[in-house]
Amino acid sequence: MRGKLLTAIFALALAAMLAMSGALYSAAAGFTLSGETLLGSRDEAGPFALEYSLLLGGHGEAGGRYFPASGESEGSAPGWSYFRRSLSEEDAEPSLRPLIPRLHYTLSLPRDGSFPEGEPEWARRLYSELLSDWNGLSARIERPAEDYLEALPLAFDGRGVYTADSSLGMYSYHDSFLFDCAEGFTISALLSSGPGGYQLTIDTSGGGSLGYTSSCAESDGDLYLLLTDFRWGGHGQKAETLSPELLPGGGWGIFRIPCSPGDDGGLEADFSATERVLALPEGYEGLISAGEAGELLMLGLEGGEYTLRVLDTASGALSEPVSLAEARTDELGSGTEIFYSDGLFAAVDNGTLIAALREDGSFRPFMSCGTNALPVSGRVREEYGEPAYSVYDRRFAFDGGRLAMLEAGLYADAYAKPDGYGSLKERSFMRLTVFGGGGAVCCEWLDAGLPPPSLPDNGVETRLALSAGQS
Repeated sequence: MRGKLLTAIFALALAAMLAMSGALYSAAAGFTLSGETLLGSRDEAGPFALEYSLLLGGHGEAGGRYFPASGESEGSAPGWSYFRRSLSEEDAEPSLRPLIPRLHYTLSLPRDGSFPEGEPEWARRLYSELLSDWNGLSARIERPAEDYLEALPLAFDGRGVYTADSSLGMYSYHDSFLFDCAEGFTISALLSSGPGGYQLTIDTSGGGSLGYTSSCAESDGDLYLLLTDFRWGGHGQKAETLSPELLPGGGWGIFRIPCSPGDDGGLEADFSATERVLALPEGYEGLISAGEAGELLMLGLEGGEYTLRVLDTASGALSEPVSLAEARTDELGSGTEIFYSDGLFAAVDNGTLIAALREDGSFRPFMSCGTNALPVSGRVREEYGEPAYSVYDRRFAFDGGRLAMLEAGLYADAYAKPDGYGSLKERSFMRLTVFGGGGAVCCEWLDAGLPPPSLPDNGVETRLALSAGQS
């Protein structure tokens, strides 16, 4: 009976796989790309190639390549992954994003009432009070946090970052980044029975408004965090900048968090060894990205201009700023994207593309333009008039003389009414633009139904890669 059951299960799985394979062949054919030339000619497109991969339902695989110089595309044979995959997780780069001041602390303890040396004094105090209220099963207390704490640690959302004992989640406790802001928070402590002893859990809670200026990059296996402002306010209060005096180095700046390779490809961070490698003024608008070995590239706003500096991570030496373009904003956008390869730096911020080229060890401006002025498909204009569109992902490539930028996003009729579900009927698009030192020389519109990589649609995920060769 068991053998027949296993045979039936195998047959169902095989049938499902064959059905999926058929669907994949249809999907692969449906995703063949073709481009509409909007600016210049294909002769200016150069050797760039677009490679795309699709993941359907976490298992089905398809993809292909598109060559803008010829307008030709080629598909790859569909495949099947036995294990469920996620392209967004596979492609995620390790990063840290500040969240809120919050403490989360756990500790296993013996039943003899002893408390280990080296643990925080506030934890010892709470443990003693909990023992006094122990009812044989558990004990719980809530108190104003300022009765026990002078400062709270900054919690991070860690993507692909781990600590020695656990993944770095939303409420991990690391005392490297402390702020004097315990007033208005509540501390909750729970003592419960654990294997062979007690389990102590301590949390803080308290809502409010916040804001920050922060950026994160990985370089030479370590994480670097730019933090120049953190604002916090309790319920109904205006968020105010907190004092940085308890941060490593006693102020704002760029901090190095030593890391080692994790077992699953992520980074294991040692927060206890965090150090400030560069002091920066409060509120400095900057974004960091990895450059060559031993350096960080820092895009900043200084004197109404976009500037580029190079930081030597070993010595802390910072280069003089190179002015790249006029800035029509006083804040860098939260979705600013940065690219560096083969001596070319590029970034898109608030609708402005800026690029710099490295020659003889120094950067010089390469080009800049407004991305909102790039052309839109004539066919789309005929159908939608002046469409409203948003770009969610960008990819870059550089061939030594020209920069290619691929944008992936959604567009819709700017004046259309939402459907019955409260949303516009949006369509996905890609736009591939090639730039020389004087600006755009070629632009193509690709309308193939590929969802942007950061916006999976109905179980379909997309991976996009732009290269400077057609091999």
